[in-house]
This record gives sequence, structure tokens and C-alpha cells, in this order.
Amino acid sequence: GDTFNRMATTVAAEIDQARGHATQAEKAKEQAEDANRELSRLAMNLRNAEARLREESQRLKNILLGTDAGTWELHLPDGRLVISERWAQLVGYTLEELLPLTQERWESFVHVEDLPRVHQAVQKHFDGLASRYTCEFRMRHKAGHWVWILSGGAVMSRLEDGTPESMSGTHVDIHEEKVAEAQLRNILAEMPVGVCQVDDTGAMFFRNAR
Repeated sequence: GDTFNRMATTVAAEIDQARGHATQAEKAKEQAEDANRELSRLAMNLRNAEARLREESQRLKNILLGTDAGTWELHLPDGRLVISERWAQLVGYTLEELLPLTQERWESFVHVEDLPRVHQAVQKHFDGLASRYTCEFRMRHKAGHWVWILSGGAVMSRLEDGTPESMSGTHVDIHEEKVAEAQLRNILAEMPVGVCQVDDTGAMFFRNAR
């Protein structure tokens, strides 16, 4: 009788142990299924994010193509300047001819009379007095002549102390517009009556001698 009782107790214990293992296996299975569902959800979100990123990237490319703009990214701590192929083409170069490019080398392309105005525009943006940096200046073309450029951009990141760390922006060729503007001023200067021009704020920026 005792032997049978011991055997029965042992069998019961083994059954309970097996049931426990089965319960643990079932829980592990449920956890694995939950993990798979979460991974599937994350994968779907990632695919959606990648699709949105591709769409945004294509939209930006279309805008840049439409405006015929060159792009630039300036890393201020070391002066490293990353530019697009179109940026280089605006001044007659290939991208390879200008690499590696730095802020110092870029400034060597800018007309000496325009460089102070560029620095002032950049500092105004750095100091928070302008939401964006914008400036018109001349750059030396590879062929030797000067090309008028409209540059615009903004600070993209700052260091912990608030110092600007990086900037991004565009260059657009406005040479034909500036030439036409100069020709118009020459015509106005020769008119037999007094003529002046004002900007959007009402400030006069040109008057002939009449």
C-alpha cells in the first residue's frame, strides 16, 4: 500500500510539473506572439515613415530643380562646407573640382566689396534679429567674370551654449536680374525728369540727378 501511495504521489507530482511546464510554454508562446505583433507594427510604421521620407525627399528635389538652386550645408566648428553639383555649376566648376570645400575657400570666391555685407547678414541671423539669412553678392566664375548670387539659409543646430553649429541653405543665380536692374537704372539716370525708386518699406534706394 505504501509503495502504491508513493508511486501515486510521484506520478501526481510529475503530472503537476508537466502541467506547469505546459502553462509556461503557453505563456512563452503568447509572449512570442505579442512580440511578433509588436514587431509587425513597428515594421509597418517604419515602412510608412520610409515612404513619407522618400516622398519628402522627392518633393524637395523637385523644388530645387524647379528653382534651379544649388544647396549648401555649413558645419561651423571646422568650417566644412558640403555643396551640391548645381552649386558648383553656378560658378563654372564641377563638384569634384571644388572638393574639399571650406568656408574660408568659399569666401575667396566672393567679391571683396560684398563680403562684409555677407558677414553682417549671417551675424544678424545668428543674433536672432532675422529669422533667416539672406544676401545678394557676387562670386567669381571659373571663366573670370562675376556672377550675382542670391543666398539664403538658416541655422539648423546649435551647441549646448547656444552657439550655431550648422547652417543649410541655397544659392540661386540672379545675374540676369541684376544686369537688367543695372540697365534700368542707367536708363532712369538719363531721363530728363526726376525719378526715384523705393522698396517695399517705402525707403528710397535710387534717384537720378534731376
